[in-house]
Amino acid sequence: MKNNHYALIMAGGQGTRFWPWSTAEKPKQFLSVVGNESLLTQTYKRLQKFINKKNIFIIADAKYLKNVRECLPGFPDANYISEPAPRNTAPALIQANIVLSRINPQANLLVVPADHFIPDEQIFARQMTAALDYAQNRYVITAGIKPSEPHTGYGYIQFAEKKPAYNGDGNFHDIVKFKEKPDPKPRSNT
Repeated sequence: MKNNHYALIMAGGQGTRFWPWSTAEKPKQFLSVVGNESLLTQTYKRLQKFINKKNIFIIADAKYLKNVRECLPGFPDANYISEPAPRNTAPALIQANIVLSRINPQANLLVVPADHFIPDEQIFARQMTAALDYAQNRYVITAGIKPSEPHTGYGYIQFAEKKPAYNGDGNFHDIVKFKEKPDPKPRSNT
């Protein structure tokens, strides 16, 4: 495990799409949606396989610290970044990067959501380690999956078709553009 590899778990979501199962007091990242552990616990344990636990941070609203403590007994308060107000992803990332750059200006940061299920954790660990290593070249890296069909719930990444750079377990392509979520097809009145 490299000392400059860090991870940030984004755990501030309200879980509104899971209501009423998910509530404002206990959103989905703190629930056992798949398996016997909360999604946050699964995420944390997944990261510990390739990132030193002292380098794993969580960012969320202050009101969720008690939930984090329930899911991760012994999690250090110093690794909890409290958002002053929930303002979505970009402000949370800015705040976390300011905090983490003061801890280690040479850090390569992996940002992950707290509520994803990853069935093959070995592949995930290899690919994210490769991404962190490649990021040492001063790149911002984003990951995605190849879509099987258009979906209005997801944005898309168009990458360059030239031969990708290869780094161990990852192919790295230059990004041409991001495409926002497509509009739904208008319904026909016929």
